[in-house]
Amino acid sequence: MLQLAAKLRVGPPSLQDLVARFQQGEALMGFVRIVRGYVPEHEGEILANVGAGARIAAFSQHFAERHFPLDDNFMWGDVDEDEGYDQLMFFIPIPRGGMDWDDYQDFTSFAAGYQYMLALIESPYEAFGDEGSRVSLLDEVSKTLGKPLVKRIPKQGWPPQELHRLLAGTEFEAVALFADEVWHDTGTVFLDCTYDEDLSGLDWDRETVEYLTECYEKAQVYERLVHEMRERLEDDPRGVMLQVLDTLERAAAIPQAKPLVEVFSGN
Repeated sequence: MLQLAAKLRVGPPSLQDLVARFQQGEALMGFVRIVRGYVPEHEGEILANVGAGARIAAFSQHFAERHFPLDDNFMWGDVDEDEGYDQLMFFIPIPRGGMDWDDYQDFTSFAAGYQYMLALIESPYEAFGDEGSRVSLLDEVSKTLGKPLVKRIPKQGWPPQELHRLLAGTEFEAVALFADEVWHDTGTVFLDCTYDEDLSGLDWDRETVEYLTECYEKAQVYERLVHEMRERLEDDPRGVMLQVLDTLERAAAIPQAKPLVEVFSGN
């Protein structure tokens, strides 16, 4: 009996344990404030879950229905049970679809239609001495498109702004949109940012959430149009690429109108 009593004797909690419990309570209250701020009607349902992971997953699913999806770890509740709330509140954890140098180097992992479009686009990494990737890319697409067709593509490809100019208003304008993605110039953080970038400025405030919601809607349009172009290229690689190149070359042959300031200055 005395041995049992000794085992059951519990002393006061350590200061470290009290601090940890206080911090966890603060983090939970911060999470509750986010829930009430964006999906208040689901508060009871979300908090009825047990554990940070399950609650965060439930919140993320409801939040995505109204605004935009969060990063996969939060959508699935794959977070640290002790630090999950803090991880969520540190900044809005958005999924990042930006293509980095490693992605560009590993172009063979892309669907074929993306590779064909990539062949048309000037590399954002040429200035850093990465000429080999583009050579390998053109060799790879030649296997399907044929060398005569690929030889019509400029060695460096077309820069995004030129693709926009030459393909504006045509059925192939999505190629220029894909160029924006490659160059991180879509104007939406969902497609421009990579996981190497610091997004700690994306705080949980109404203005930022509304801005990101607009960005996500724009990103969805980009993705849909580019995906449709990819499917067209994969359905008929040589035929569609021939049409794209014909369109680019015809547009390039049309003299550009001079800006009015140049006309009146006599240049």
